[in-house]
Amino acid sequence: MFKEKKGLSEIKTRLYTTPGLIVSAFVSLVPSFTLSALVLRMFRMDVDLSATVHFMVRFVVLGRLTIGPRSTVNAGCFIDNRMGVTVGSDSMIGRKCCIYTLGHDNNNEEFKSVGASVIIGNNVVIYPHSIIMPGVKIGDNAVIYPGSVVAKDVMPNCIVAGVPAIKKGHRQVDKPYMLKYRTYFGV
Repeated sequence: MFKEKKGLSEIKTRLYTTPGLIVSAFVSLVPSFTLSALVLRMFRMDVDLSATVHFMVRFVVLGRLTIGPRSTVNAGCFIDNRMGVTVGSDSMIGRKCCIYTLGHDNNNEEFKSVGASVIIGNNVVIYPHSIIMPGVKIGDNAVIYPGSVVAKDVMPNCIVAGVPAIKKGHRQVDKPYMLKYRTYFGV
């Protein structure tokens, strides 16, 4: 059954996300998007200097995160980067989205942790309050409507919505665009 951990190893187990919390809080106070990216880069996060990370974005651990050129992560997002998160270029992640890379095996008697990295392509739009589950790959130019729970891969140019997210349409994009969205307090 369950074995109780004791001593120093238990403390380490409980505190391994603390550095991520501290850096997340510090980045929220930095008054410049470029400086925020520089701070994240100091802690092994590969964030392009043209990317925008808004205030109150919570990272679980340091490292294992790539955010491409001109992409935006809006305020209040939760990014579980323990297994790795990659965001391509010119993608927008709306307010209070959650990206998970680790969960639990509900059928395992010890409820062991399982997970996989999340990959978000280029020119992707993820509207607010959406949830991306572990191991999901979202193709280029995809659109995730607000409040969707994405538990399976999304093909390029697909529009998905719902709980669970299902295909609702096809995005017509003639050519990839370049975001120029570095607005404070954006939506």
